[in-house]
Amino acid sequence: MTKTEPEKAMDVANDTASVSLFTDEVKELVAIGAAVAGNCEKCFTYHYEKAKKLGVSHEDMLQAATLGKTIKEKPSKALSDLVRDRLIAHAALSISGLADNSLLSRDTPTANRETKKQGE
Repeated sequence: MTKTEPEKAMDVANDTASVSLFTDEVKELVAIGAAVAGNCEKCFTYHYEKAKKLGVSHEDMLQAATLGKTIKEKPSKALSDLVRDRLIAHAALSISGLADNSLLSRDTPTANRETKKQGE
């Protein structure tokens, strides 16, 4: 029988030192969080079922999934905030007449046509 990718990954994880806080249950919680962070439904389902068989509580699985979700969404939120802040700053400058309007800069054909009309 051929092993799935999650099974192969767990084989590598299982080769860790025998005396460790990184128990099979903890490995599955980490894998659940990683599956959520990585948007991998198959991985989540696999590790959810395995954690359930090991007796991991739904509360612990929810905590791991929530952490994975936070890790996934943090960079996206930071980028969204940056875009929003820059666009709001640009809009404020535009309203006050201080923004650089690159669409009508002197190097654009539209700006050149307008300049010629004024000079004629």
